[in-house]
Amino acid sequence: MVMFEPTQLTEIIKIIENGNVIALPTDTVYGLVCKFDQITAVKKIYQIKQRPEAKPLQILVADWKQAKKLAVIDNQLINDLEKKFAPGKVTVIVKPMAIISQNDYWKQWDNIAIRVSASPFIQKIINIVGPLAASSCNLAEKVPINEASKINLANLDYIVNGKIINGKASAVYNSLTKEIIRK
Repeated sequence: MVMFEPTQLTEIIKIIENGNVIALPTDTVYGLVCKFDQITAVKKIYQIKQRPEAKPLQILVADWKQAKKLAVIDNQLINDLEKKFAPGKVTVIVKPMAIISQNDYWKQWDNIAIRVSASPFIQKIINIVGPLAASSCNLAEKVPINEASKINLANLDYIVNGKIINGKASAVYNSLTKEIIRK
């Protein structure tokens, strides 16, 4: 397993752009991420986590403008979310835009989950490589990990050492049913 520091941004970007999965600190918990449109890497997240294939991943974006390119999100929804949740603290379930149906992984879902990251580090990565497929960095159904030193997942080759901003998973809000699924 190769450990990087956040200052090694060029190397981290290369890892992601080359279709790899990397564990890195987000604003909520440690996440396993890859480019959202690289199906082999997306499948590797499932393998690393031992996650059931029936559970979709989320998409991390840098801002709402980027989110609107992938999903049906209007300004009223954004205003509602920003009133109810702190920045980066909500994953929203929405209808995907047509661009999503062009991807073999994402087209299987009627809805997608998107989160605007509040982490400047994650935003910087996303602004360079594009949206990221993501899931918490832990085995399926286990507690999320908040420290790089505690990550011990088979088949994970790359980790970024760093600090979590909050240490608690985001809330999940279903914009279609108007309900909070996870607080």
